[in-house]
Amino acid sequence: MVNLSPSRLRTRLMHEARATLAPHLGWRLPVFSILIVVTVLAMMWPYLQQAVPYPEFVTGPHSWLGEPKARDLHVFQGLLAGVFIIYAMLNRIVGFLMQRRGWLGSSLNDALDLVMLTAMPWAGILLVQPSPVYRPLAWLLAVVASVPVLAATLLTSTRTPWLRHSHGRFAAAALLILGWFSGLALAQAASFFMPGIASGHPVVMYGLGFGMTAASVLYLGCLFFLSPGRGAAGLHWGLVAGQGFLPLLLISVLPPRPYYKGETIAYAWPWLLCVLLICAAMAGWISLARKVRSIRADMHPKRVLSPLCLSFIAIFVGATTRRYPKLWTDDFHLGEQMLPWMQWIDFGKIPFVDFVPFHGFMHLTSGALNALLFDGTISRYADTMSVLFALSACVTFLAVYRVAGARTAVICGLLTLPGTFYMSRMLFLLPAFFLLADAHLLARPIRWVAAWIGLCAFVVLYNTVTGAYFGLATLPFAVWQSWRAVRQSPRAFAGLAAVCVAVVGAGLALPLPRAIFLGYVRFIAENSFAYEATRGKPWSMSFGQTPFETGLLSNTWVYEAMRMGWVLVLLFAFFVLVYEWRRRGSVRLATVYICAGSILLLLAFKTYALQRIDPGDPSRTGSLTFVAFAGLLPVLWTRLEKRNVLPSLYPYLVAAGVMTVFMGVPDRLSLQGQFWNTFRNVEVPSYLVRVDGPEQRIPRLGDVFMEQDRWDRVSRFRKALNSLIGPRETYYDLTNHQSYYVFAHRPVPVRYAAHASTVNSLQQASILDELREDPPPVILIDPIMVVDERANFRSYYLYRHALLNFAPVKVDGFTFLVSPSLSIGHDRLFGPESVELLSSIYDREDLGSLPMSWGRSWDVLKRKAVSVQPCTLVDKDEATEEGKVAVTLHLDAPVAGKTADLLVLSLEGRRGIAQLSWKGDDDSKHDSIRFLVDEGYAVIPLGAYPSWVLSNVQKGLQLQLPLNSVVGSASLWRRAELESP
Repeated sequence: MVNLSPSRLRTRLMHEARATLAPHLGWRLPVFSILIVVTVLAMMWPYLQQAVPYPEFVTGPHSWLGEPKARDLHVFQGLLAGVFIIYAMLNRIVGFLMQRRGWLGSSLNDALDLVMLTAMPWAGILLVQPSPVYRPLAWLLAVVASVPVLAATLLTSTRTPWLRHSHGRFAAAALLILGWFSGLALAQAASFFMPGIASGHPVVMYGLGFGMTAASVLYLGCLFFLSPGRGAAGLHWGLVAGQGFLPLLLISVLPPRPYYKGETIAYAWPWLLCVLLICAAMAGWISLARKVRSIRADMHPKRVLSPLCLSFIAIFVGATTRRYPKLWTDDFHLGEQMLPWMQWIDFGKIPFVDFVPFHGFMHLTSGALNALLFDGTISRYADTMSVLFALSACVTFLAVYRVAGARTAVICGLLTLPGTFYMSRMLFLLPAFFLLADAHLLARPIRWVAAWIGLCAFVVLYNTVTGAYFGLATLPFAVWQSWRAVRQSPRAFAGLAAVCVAVVGAGLALPLPRAIFLGYVRFIAENSFAYEATRGKPWSMSFGQTPFETGLLSNTWVYEAMRMGWVLVLLFAFFVLVYEWRRRGSVRLATVYICAGSILLLLAFKTYALQRIDPGDPSRTGSLTFVAFAGLLPVLWTRLEKRNVLPSLYPYLVAAGVMTVFMGVPDRLSLQGQFWNTFRNVEVPSYLVRVDGPEQRIPRLGDVFMEQDRWDRVSRFRKALNSLIGPRETYYDLTNHQSYYVFAHRPVPVRYAAHASTVNSLQQASILDELREDPPPVILIDPIMVVDERANFRSYYLYRHALLNFAPVKVDGFTFLVSPSLSIGHDRLFGPESVELLSSIYDREDLGSLPMSWGRSWDVLKRKAVSVQPCTLVDKDEATEEGKVAVTLHLDAPVAGKTADLLVLSLEGRRGIAQLSWKGDDDSKHDSIRFLVDEGYAVIPLGAYPSWVLSNVQKGLQLQLPLNSVVGSASLWRRAELESP
């Protein structure tokens, strides 16, 4: 017996007491801690008001409603801090009680269970729909799905030795899964190589699709009844046979055959893509052949599985495509995706120098891949994204396989990240994260740091925002690994540093890379300025707006829980780390990276997720939840060494079905959906019209289908534009229809194609310099595609420059502003007609809370404005018929609207609606402005109204206020950034 000193004995007893905490209370303390903190935060929610700070005169979605945005971040920080504090306190209290009164462990266990069981009915009531929806087919499928479970239970209870062992059950389950996907592979190959079978003999497709599953069941039955003693060896060869057909799943990456009005549309064949897929399939068969050579009867079934062949399942499930070539999105996002590559290749506009791809190199990557594998047109863009999704799915699967094994990799393969355009910005996030989680790589610091540098450079260049957050999250590990590398091999680390410096120096020494790099840095600096004030959307604006009318997700609380579910994954990663440390006294390096890395990754992305929460849409929070749920959570399960894996996966898989519906990809886990994805022919709806881009002189359109009214609109726009300018001239767009540059095949005259992306003065100042240096002859201003707001509020300086230097003309439903020097065959509008036309486009009757939103930041904003003249207040004693107080703001001298674009009021009194009107030099009255007033300053953007900018105000302004409201002072100001006309 070893004698311990009192201090060591005390330490050992404390460690044992902490270790007994987990088996006694388990998951109850974390869940109870979360419930306490969520309850407290829900009670505090109405009191977490904090106005949005505006660094300059910009608008965001919160400006009009006056909603606070900062409380979203406060709630998130309060949740994390509160859970950690409550959990630590409960741990200390329970540990203390268990040391003094060991029997309290079971009592606390029962008490917490009683609290949880009491809450369950209440939670269930919240989840139940008002009216039940009966789905007999779903119940039938549930019964059918339970048959294999019952069969496996009966077989396990028999005396068959290979089924009583967990290895045998794993192999039997794997054989059933491989049978299903092998059948899909055969059906897909038949549909691709013999399209007549798919269209004329669907029974054959069903036979191939479901026949392999039936064959797997029969094979298991034969092993059970005919050779129970040699079942293990038979299972090995069955697994090999099941994997042999999986490379045929790669056919899903190829574009389908579209049928239009009974005819097959023949497109140019992607020969290079076919060669690459054949090479990938051959690699899969070679890897399987190497497995066959090493088969032994006593080996684990996992070693029979080929990771490369299994990755083809992830490609099929995550990246299947049966899209016909069409315009898949609106004009704003279509142009965002197509313009970067087109502007560079067709017009020589260097990225980030002459033209800014707003999402980094993401769309340049897809454009380059489109040109390499297909024809570089809109018609092939969706197929290009499928290739990118397939590549990401394959790499994600292989990375997870090395980190967490076959079972978890298959789960991640079924839920793998790609497959939806929601996730294109995060396409390579999970592969990079899990490649760095490899235990062998973590044990070699020099190689890990080199891999980190390369992966960070790739993901940052692919998408600036998500790549930067990834680098920030993994930076602590990079610093620690660098310190280890310096200690182990300082010479090797110095060599790595020298190589990095040499590569960066060589790149910056070349003129083109240097120009792109400097433009890239400028782009980041411009977009980081005033980001929250212009793009943030408060959670309160979207709460309660679920897009689902029926089903579980139609419940507001369930929908919001799914959308914010990434927070629970973050907390789960923390509890896994704490649990493993308390149980073992130490944690393996790979576990630390996966758990702590998941925490840091989700913490780094909190700003990205919470900045923009779109009403009735999963938006960024949903995308991050999908990343956390589909990629991080299954791997975190594997870090819990003492766990019963299969039961723990049941609720996860149930929630997985909800998550795929939530993200709009229910076919991912639907057996019927997977089967229909094997058909390599797709019927094009007859109401669409086929447009041959080259024939219509739109080279970047390709052979595509679109709605008739959309094609009519594009045709009218091209005719209207061609009637104003020549074929070698271009125009500037102030409508956010940036895809029109593609349809007109014209260069973008400035660095940014859409005014929705130019929200602060830095960006607009650079565009104004370009417009003044080389003014375009024509500016398109209507019809407007509203992305957050029109240009008169979103990009005020660009709107003002256009109004003051161009004259309006309307051609076939499109309104242009044309240069005075341009000779055109259409009549320009001047005077009252011009004001009336522009007012119909830009007027906004209700400003909502915008004046008060700016007014709360007036102490900062007035530094960016110049006072023009104060207004003399003339009060009227009597109230108006509407029950308001009328106040006249008298001007000491006439004011030209273009020299004063802000009215600043100092108000006292009660909250209510105010109205503002004025008379121009033509004695016409304008009274279209309503806004909310309260105590404090109100800043009214008069310059946003063409009737103000294009007129002279001589007789003052008339203001109607709620009763008991008083104007302390009033004055006209001009934004300091504006140059005097």
